[in-house]
Amino acid sequence: MKRLILSSLIILTSCSTEKNELPVEIKSNNKISSLSYDNNKPPTLSPLSKSILIIENESTSNEERQQQIDKIAALSNNSDALFYLAALYEEGKLVPLSEVKARKLYQQAATMDHPLARYYYALMLIDGRGGNVMHDEAESYLLMNHNKGHIPSSYSLGYLYFIQKKHQDVIKTLEKNSEQHNEYSAYLLAISYLELNIKLQQQLIYYTFRQKKITNFHI
Repeated sequence: MKRLILSSLIILTSCSTEKNELPVEIKSNNKISSLSYDNNKPPTLSPLSKSILIIENESTSNEERQQQIDKIAALSNNSDALFYLAALYEEGKLVPLSEVKARKLYQQAATMDHPLARYYYALMLIDGRGGNVMHDEAESYLLMNHNKGHIPSSYSLGYLYFIQKKHQDVIKTLEKNSEQHNEYSAYLLAISYLELNIKLQQQLIYYTFRQKKITNFHI
């Protein structure tokens, strides 16, 4: 399901314009609209979109599908191409499952400033899928997306802090978009509030106990 959604997004966003082409700007009624194709002509699919459509077509033979995958793999400077290949290998339905390849491809796309690649790469780092667990690197990528308002990244960042028992950071992260909470982020917040409150109570008890000992000593 995730692969189909991602491939649709790539096709829609890349439709009729290549990554190295600038959209045409047309002034109309003193307003500037950004168009990538003539309204009188059907949109032109990019080579990447064409390959994806062939790969996702159930009637495509295995040989033809592999040829199109090889074409996409050759687009090493295209973050969408790397991202799509990563999703293929992570899911393992149209190609042999390989979390190692998926992780590497997500990383390559992430370093090219691809927001969703940053997100999925961070998830693999947190879980240790396709390689070692790397919480610090996962945090850095999720923070980039969190600061840009990517809600799933914010939740995952909160979860990362939660499993590290950084409850103050959980609260700081998830309170920012409290109106968009789901049941899971609300749970992480509630437990973090509880943990901090328990620690505060323990500190107060300890402090009170020490003060009594000091007072008794002076008496």
